Amino acid sequence: MRNLAVAFKLRWLLLGTGSRFYLLVAGLLAFGSVAMALTFSTPRPGQIEGETRESIADYAKANHLSLTQARQEFAATGRIECPFDASSAFLVYQNDIVITARHVLFSRMPGRYISHGAINRCAFETSDGKTSVWHMVDVKSITYPDLATGTFFDNTDWAIMKLQKPIDGITPYRLPELPAKAGEKILDVTTRQANFPKEDWNERLVSQCAIRDVESFKDAPAGGLKLDCAMSGGASGSPILRKSAKGWTALGLASAGKANCRGYDRAKCFNFAVGLYPGLQAAIKKLAATP
Repeated sequence: MRNLAVAFKLRWLLLGTGSRFYLLVAGLLAFGSVAMALTFSTPRPGQIEGETRESIADYAKANHLSLTQARQEFAATGRIECPFDASSAFLVYQNDIVITARHVLFSRMPGRYISHGAINRCAFETSDGKTSVWHMVDVKSITYPDLATGTFFDNTDWAIMKLQKPIDGITPYRLPELPAKAGEKILDVTTRQANFPKEDWNERLVSQCAIRDVESFKDAPAGGLKLDCAMSGGASGSPILRKSAKGWTALGLASAGKANCRGYDRAKCFNFAVGLYPGLQAAIKKLAATP
């Protein structure tokens, strides 16, 4: 199913700070509803530190991998679709645990989220680059912070859920053993994004970039990551990845963007991810242990 979307510009006062954001109005006709979801701040491809995104084929070539190998490395990145919106998501810790951004499930308006009532249908899409498979979510398992709390630039924009059946043949991303660090090189791996010229419906996009700042919040050390990764609509919920000898580790999930500029600026120009802080990891492990 394709989203019919119109992007428009809105000056939004959020917790006392005036920032420019872009909102995506996604008309999901199959569900007969219209939802508003935060996208990243660039109407064109992300321009922080220039364009860092590339197709999975280009990534494979640059890293001396076959296209099949590259697809398999990032097979845990997929797409979540619920009745009100769709975006990137990924398997983490266990092959039936999916995480995405909370605002993908619930619309965000100034100062508050909007609940659409009970979520009665969600599915997670995986792809081998040619075809895709949909895996149904146990909607009763969906867990997220209270909708009355948080913004797009703190540690609350996350939602986790359990699939009705585990997915065989795909390795989930690992939970971090060490917290993210400023200056660390990372990857952001997403499904399709708006305005990316090499976008393919069944392929993934890879952005090689860096963590510029790490923020801590109450009870959430390293709960926020400021990035110079190029992103646009559709990147919400995608994994921020670290490579280790044990495989790919998820350090966080993409949440929001601020400003449209070239060059990283701590205050004005960054894309933001929720870090997988200890409390979030504990919630993931708790859900994974639930029958």
